Amino acid sequence: MTRTPSNPSFWWGNYLLYPEPPRPGDAPTWLADHACELPGLQATLLAWDRPDGVQGELQPFLDEAFALDDGTVLTARRGDLRRAKLAPDVSVIALGTDAHWSDAVTVLTNAFAPNRSGSLAALREFTEKQCARYRAMQEAGVGQWYGAVLDGQLAGALGVVRDRELGRFQLVGTDPRFARRGVCSTIVHDAAALTFQRPGIATLVMAADATYHAAKVYEGVGFRPTERLVSVIKKPAPR
Repeated sequence: MTRTPSNPSFWWGNYLLYPEPPRPGDAPTWLADHACELPGLQATLLAWDRPDGVQGELQPFLDEAFALDDGTVLTARRGDLRRAKLAPDVSVIALGTDAHWSDAVTVLTNAFAPNRSGSLAALREFTEKQCARYRAMQEAGVGQWYGAVLDGQLAGALGVVRDRELGRFQLVGTDPRFARRGVCSTIVHDAAALTFQRPGIATLVMAADATYHAAKVYEGVGFRPTERLVSVIKKPAPR
């Protein structure tokens, strides 16, 4: 079980993880588990730890208005990075000031707005809570957040959290106003290169929707798919 009490609307911060995919008859038990362990949440997310992407018995969840969430886990080691399609007019900075973090909230809200499930106000509230939590983590030395600057404005943002020899990318987003200008590939590449400069980091990890174009962007700078992460989610009603 993963919980993020500071942000109950964070789907991938509040979910149950099982060792195997659902079998026939598991759906009622899993739903009861969620109601017991994570009561009161607006969304229900159930995942299983099978890197081969086996889906298991999904139909009972689909019958209850769940949707399949099929993700790709990508990894890179130090020698894997390459500078394909990077934008020379994009500079990558470490976030640190109040203005940086305020701009990051705007960038990430704009980035995820086209695919949001609720209102824009709800998305911004979620992003503000996430950035407040990430800033506290950065100040505690757990990770580092970066911004991509283009035309004098913050155009993209992401973070990298350290867990022993792993660096885990968090909340990668590009403001749609700066789309198709190399912002995402440049910030991912440069943040990865900066992270590998830190002693002890051996592998970088990120996750992406298996059906979304971002995975190809990550592969373009040297990441490669190594696992699949399958889950089912019942999203909250729009508000």
